[in-house]
Amino acid sequence: MAALAVISQIVSCNGDTAPESEVIEDPVLPPGNTGEEAEAPTITLEEDYILLYPASASIPSVVSFAVQDLDEDGEITVSAPECLSASLSFERTDGKGIVTVMAREEFSLSAVLTIRAANGESATEAEVEVDEVYVMPQMLTFAFCPEGGARKVLVDANVPWKAASSYGWLSVDEVSEEGIVFSVRENTSDYPRYGEVIVSDAEGHIPIGIYVEQLAPERETEIVGERAALEEIY
Repeated sequence: MAALAVISQIVSCNGDTAPESEVIEDPVLPPGNTGEEAEAPTITLEEDYILLYPASASIPSVVSFAVQDLDEDGEITVSAPECLSASLSFERTDGKGIVTVMAREEFSLSAVLTIRAANGESATEAEVEVDEVYVMPQMLTFAFCPEGGARKVLVDANVPWKAASSYGWLSVDEVSEEGIVFSVRENTSDYPRYGEVIVSDAEGHIPIGIYVEQLAPERETEIVGERAALEEIY
């Protein structure tokens, strides 16, 4: 920093003034203080949008990021709403880090977490949008007559998904981007029967059942009583 020049005035005996320069040496600054505000670091996100499984699945998602121009005593922090659990790991040697995110029971639909990098008072923030993974059939209950038949169900999802049935009389015949087509064989027994088509994400972490019931021949009106009797037997 250049020396500071201060102009003082000296009053002569006759009342005239003449300028005189007085040189003041550089002021002494506290250790570590250059007198200039530190520049804010920069944050680069590998992804600013992630999908997160609901708390019941207990599956984390990861946000990767890098920080440039972080001072030796600079700080990296992450903040998240109460519906999310977020833990931070950062390596100063290469300036790279990850945030591991888990959903709590309160998490629903979407939330935002914030990564902050600071050199003193100069800071940069980067936001990551977090959306809940969902796979949702538009109808969850179907009833069939004894002769059987087929139904189409639309499925709304934001991840790849699959559908299957473990019942011999209930089969999944078609799976497409829009939904599924499943069919029920004729019921020739004396009792109604019940089954499920399971729709889930591709890994099977969030299964949802489509409930299917089929009446017995000539006993269609007795479905409620028959079901209660079977529950008592089994």
